[in-house]
Parts: sequence; structure tokens; C-alpha cells
Amino acid sequence: APRLEVAPAPAPVAAPPPIAPPKPPTPARLVFGAPQISGGASQARIRQKLATVHAPIRACVERSRPAAGSKATVRFVIDGDGFFEEVAGQGDAVLSRCGQAAIKALRKDRRLKADTGTIKVALPLRMEAG
Repeated sequence: APRLEVAPAPAPVAAPPPIAPPKPPTPARLVFGAPQISGGASQARIRQKLATVHAPIRACVERSRPAAGSKATVRFVIDGDGFFEEVAGQGDAVLSRCGQAAIKALRKDRRLKADTGTIKVALPLRMEAG
């Protein structure tokens, strides 16, 4: 009868080291640019008022997470009675929508009345890599 030869079992091979999963990308963060203000009124008061919209804009943007590099500018007018009007945005749709919603929610502020005419404001927003 033919003899069956059994080859010795191969030596165990060490498993390759595990490959670390790629780090998740750091979420982009919202940065508020310096507001551009033209017209007669206290620019310090306008900046203080704009600071009150940072939190609602940030909360809105964090729900949608636009990509780093996204940019928008929200423009509006403060009329002679302190009302926020003609709110418009250009650029990234999420940043624009969030900025416009926060500005439209602002209430009339008599302290921001223009000395003459209206005050035009542009608020730049951008997303930077975290």
C-alpha cells in the first residue's frame, strides 16, 4: 500500500500589526470676521449687539457642519428708528441662512439709531479647519 506522507504544519505566522483607523477630521469651527459698519452711530454699541447673535449663529451652524473654507457675509441695515431691516446673505448657504435668521430675530434697539439716515452693516462668517 502506498504510504501517505504528512507534511509538518507550517510555523505560525505573526499577524500584521493592526492598522490604526484614520483620525476623524477635526470639525471646522465658525469664525466671525470684523463687522463692517458704515453710517453714523456708536460702532461699539453695534458690535455689542452683534455679539449677542454669535451664540445662536454658532448653534445653527453646528447642526449643519459646513466644510472648512466655507464663507458668507450677512448684510443688513439699521434704520433711523433702530429696526433691523434688509437682511440678506451671500456665500455659503448654511452660514448665510444661520446668520440671517439670527439677525432677523433681533429686536428694535433705540440706542442704535443712526444719527442721520441708516447704518449699513456687513458681518463676515467663515469656517476654519479646527
